[in-house]
Amino acid sequence: MKHYFDYLLHDLIPSFFKGLLKFIGETLTVIKMYFWVILVVLAVLYFADIGGMHGTIDGWISTVKGWFR
Repeated sequence: MKHYFDYLLHDLIPSFFKGLLKFIGETLTVIKMYFWVILVVLAVLYFADIGGMHGTIDGWISTVKGWFR
């Protein structure tokens, strides 16, 4: 049982968090690289109201405004 806990604490959990941090870092890198493309696509979806995106983005905006009140 001690061997299992040593493996868990020294190998499994740190590897999980390293992988999670790498995933988040790579995701942010992709978002940074394609920021303007993502912004233009969201603007087109918003102004054309494709798939109800107008209400969704308005919801996001009101949520962010609520954080700063």
